[in-house]
Amino acid sequence: LWNIAALESFQASQMGKDKDGRKAAVKHYQNASAAMKYLLEALEGHSEKFDTIDMNKTFIKFWEKVMLAQAQIAVYDMVSTDNQKSSLLSYLAMGAVPVLNDALIHAKDPMIISNLPRHIEEWASECKSQSMLLTARAEFHQATMHRQAKEWGLELARLLQAETFLQKCMDFLKSTNRNFTKVEEVLRLVHDRKTKVKQENDTLYQEDVPDELAAIESKLMAKNDMPMPGSMTKPKILLFSK
Repeated sequence: LWNIAALESFQASQMGKDKDGRKAAVKHYQNASAAMKYLLEALEGHSEKFDTIDMNKTFIKFWEKVMLAQAQIAVYDMVSTDNQKSSLLSYLAMGAVPVLNDALIHAKDPMIISNLPRHIEEWASECKSQSMLLTARAEFHQATMHRQAKEWGLELARLLQAETFLQKCMDFLKSTNRNFTKVEEVLRLVHDRKTKVKQENDTLYQEDVPDELAAIESKLMAKNDMPMPGSMTKPKILLFSK
């Protein structure tokens, strides 16, 4: 199951960036997450205690969540190519955030940290930065919805939120010596739009800019609860038969 998950995640990473490639990536990441889930279920029903890191339940849960989040991000990227409504993009972007945050909780397991200190720090950093970036994207899509509804004060409030998350994300990436070019590009886009909206609101609309905003709805479209194929649960050959 570990090998299946590794193969599926590698295949997902090799898919193209077009719609068909993203669709295939969703399938592969879902399969990888499902394999981790199957493995966890197998361990739950096993009487033997495993002390190795690869059989550590929290470690398996970590990868189950990471692969599920990657599947959700691939869904978001796939839908983005169709110029879908900002509301849907916002919900999809936000859908990956709680999954990534769950992975971060699992990454704090003492056994994982003691066995793979450098690796788990790198993996957790990726989860944290992705969580902040996707939250910012969700806020930006919400701002676009408000702009279309001519709700200038709300648009500005959402842009301010997006800018805050992006700045935190970039600061975090800098502190961990990771590439922040992509985040910087999005931050520049949000900053330019925020500056323009603020000027228009100050001179024309003069709408109040709320300090508190409603939480953004999240929609998790990626799935890992598919039943295990019968070919994996029903052996065709009895290895130890006489």
